[in-house]
Amino acid sequence: MRIWFDVSLSTLYEYNRPGGGIGRVERALACNTLEQSRGSVELCIFDEASGKYCAVASETTQQYLKGSIRQLHGRHINFEPHDVFISIGHSNLHGAAVDEMFALPHESGLRLVIFCHDLIPLKSPHLMASQASNSSDTYHNFVKRMLTSSAHILCNSRSTLRDLEDYSHQADLFMPTASILPMGSFILQMGNTGTSQGVTDASSDNAAITISEQLKRTDYVLFVSTLNLRKNHATLVRAWRMLIEKTQDNTPKLVFVGNVGLGSEQLLSDIQTDQNLRKSIVHLRSVDDEQLRWLYQNCLFSVFPSFYEGWGLPVSEALSCGKFCLASSSSSIPEAGGPFAEYIAPGDIDKWAERISFYSTCREALHEKESFIKRHYKAVSWSHSARVMLELVGSFES
Repeated sequence: MRIWFDVSLSTLYEYNRPGGGIGRVERALACNTLEQSRGSVELCIFDEASGKYCAVASETTQQYLKGSIRQLHGRHINFEPHDVFISIGHSNLHGAAVDEMFALPHESGLRLVIFCHDLIPLKSPHLMASQASNSSDTYHNFVKRMLTSSAHILCNSRSTLRDLEDYSHQADLFMPTASILPMGSFILQMGNTGTSQGVTDASSDNAAITISEQLKRTDYVLFVSTLNLRKNHATLVRAWRMLIEKTQDNTPKLVFVGNVGLGSEQLLSDIQTDQNLRKSIVHLRSVDDEQLRWLYQNCLFSVFPSFYEGWGLPVSEALSCGKFCLASSSSSIPEAGGPFAEYIAPGDIDKWAERISFYSTCREALHEKESFIKRHYKAVSWSHSARVMLELVGSFES
């Protein structure tokens, strides 16, 4: 049995940076799966020129493991009936790549294992930017094809699995076998073997110097996410405006880390035209993994007010760095944070402002939260996630 791991998203679109959570999950699972597979797993990518999937050559696989994610060329693959094709980042690929992926089980008889990150375009289409290519109709078609073509579906949370089961029932479609994959929480640290490492003190890392110079001796609260409507940056901006009016210079900075998504232009404009907000809110883009680790480790605490998630990776990443998180009470997010985060309704601006003010000023309460995390939080490694996935795929042979 050959196992093909599709890395098209993290190679073609460079979604491995903070704010591109699906690409980061794809990369973490691919690197750790390769390390543990003893040669049974090969990487593949979609070749736009030919409209076919290509195997990544061994020398370029090493480039991928070391962090070079561009130009991974290889030979066209003749898929066979006993092959397994694993797709993690499919939902952010479009057109020919998706069509070819769903055609593979019918053309070659291989088994397709797909990761379902969320059903947000179906559950909450009002949270998607109107220009987004993953429109509700497009995603309806995608999920139907996923249900009818997959040998197994991996979900990142109980919430996502429930959403998928509800959809299959409502659409009167067969629900293939599905399971929940434990989600890693360590920020991927790339070495020569691509292994996920535990978090270490990164305050002296060269990669973090520029950011540390900008934020040193500054109290800040951290929000890691692409800027878009669903992630709910607007609630934090309104909360910060309230805090500034009450405390003036004693308000900590708010640091946004993430790319600019569709529908965020007005929010950024509002920040820039408000003198107080402009001084209090910092937006960082193109932050690498070492810088991200530094930002988590040196923040007061993190926040995650998203309206809807399939998991909530920044919540578990913060906890793996020993940091408390104020998080949304919506969807899967309490699964990601468990008893180690505090939850607030995403639209309750007054409550967000009140709790942010409390933990910014009552350091004893914040230290108690951090102490509880350090004593009891058990971070899941991406190595463990990959091992669970490989065990599942291995069961296909029995």
